[in-house]
Amino acid sequence: MLNRLLRRLRLIAAKKYKGRHASLNPEDEFAGYPSLFREITARYFLDRIDYGTRVLDCGAGDGAVSLPLAAELGCRVDAIDMRPARIETIERIRGDLPVRGIVGDLMTADLEPGAYDYVISRQFLPHFPGRWKEVLLRKREVCRPGGSLIFQMHSADHFRIMRSLTADQERLADLDKGYPRNGMMSKEDLYGFASENGLEVLETTPILFFMPSSALMKSGHDRARQDAFSAELDTWLTHPDVYAFVRWYETEIIGRLPLGAACSFMAVLRRKPG
Repeated sequence: MLNRLLRRLRLIAAKKYKGRHASLNPEDEFAGYPSLFREITARYFLDRIDYGTRVLDCGAGDGAVSLPLAAELGCRVDAIDMRPARIETIERIRGDLPVRGIVGDLMTADLEPGAYDYVISRQFLPHFPGRWKEVLLRKREVCRPGGSLIFQMHSADHFRIMRSLTADQERLADLDKGYPRNGMMSKEDLYGFASENGLEVLETTPILFFMPSSALMKSGHDRARQDAFSAELDTWLTHPDVYAFVRWYETEIIGRLPLGAACSFMAVLRRKPG
């Protein structure tokens, strides 16, 4: 009976949220990141976070993850982002959802240690090349013992594979332009960091195989054609059957492969008690 009631409440909240979210300016909402890929990554978080928990969303942007967590799971979400305009967007559409916007820097914000059940981020860590360990330690600090860090990161394993398959020096230069400026992490990096810092790796999952990435850079198309392909792909994904196939392929095929299979991966780390 309780489970049925909770499901009913989630559906009601989700409908209210979607009605508000649909009114966003697409340029503000998607910020160049194909909309349905955003939904795929958001669903990853929703499938792994418990109902009614307290969540810190780092680099929350316009609420692509924060708002669904509150609407569908009743989570109490603190959404932190350095860009005031993004937090203003969240505040404008959240209504009575339990989402609190914080304009600030995760590394220096006044956040209570051990306060959150989950500390999450989507497309946040790659913005800290050479500093991802420092950022993860800060996330660990504000996560309660037994809680989890869930995040998306660029895959160094994928980059190495793509580079090894590319002989043309001009295309190698394109690959190098795309990755070193962004943070990335290998599976070895992740497990080594976790073992040294009281964290347990619960899950690693390649994600966004269909997202234009280094494979597109390697294709030999010029930048204009790459941009056109990205736009075409986003259009194709508006067709329900195509989108259903992508969701299935990402979950049932790509998600079971090594981390090098896709340009990004998701990770779940548990903070060990003590």
